[in-house]
Amino acid sequence: MTFWGNVERILVSSQSKTHLTVAPLLTRRPIPITVDNRFDEVQRPDWVENYPARVQAFFAAPHRAVGGWEPAAHALQRFLDGLHAHLRPGAPTAALVGHGLVLSLYRAYLLGLPTADFAAWRQLGFAAVAEVELDGPTWIADFSAAVASPPRSP
Repeated sequence: MTFWGNVERILVSSQSKTHLTVAPLLTRRPIPITVDNRFDEVQRPDWVENYPARVQAFFAAPHRAVGGWEPAAHALQRFLDGLHAHLRPGAPTAALVGHGLVLSLYRAYLLGLPTADFAAWRQLGFAAVAEVELDGPTWIADFSAAVASPPRSP
């Protein structure tokens, strides 16, 4: 709860997963929530075979719509537009509850990587927290588990 003690507002996507993630916290501490679909997960067909291979191809070709998925570059720009609309240096501390693929794209962007790191995505848990300083913006602390979560399937 240490991390959440400093949070003054929460940004969430329009997808129910993010709302379910913060629901237990909100029963203990009401924090204003802002919903914005620019923080939604990468748009893609409902089901794909061999999901990890598709993710790897998605990361490797950021300007192409691989397998009907939204191009990574588009998803990242959508995400950045949402951040710029809601967050300013010096503004109240906010937490963004988002999705692994777009957060992996954002991580790569801040670290200056040409593409998102597939191996880092594989290690990303389902309830992980990272810290970003908006004045840079600078990636301060990499994702670490907030609660135990199962590893992603091979």
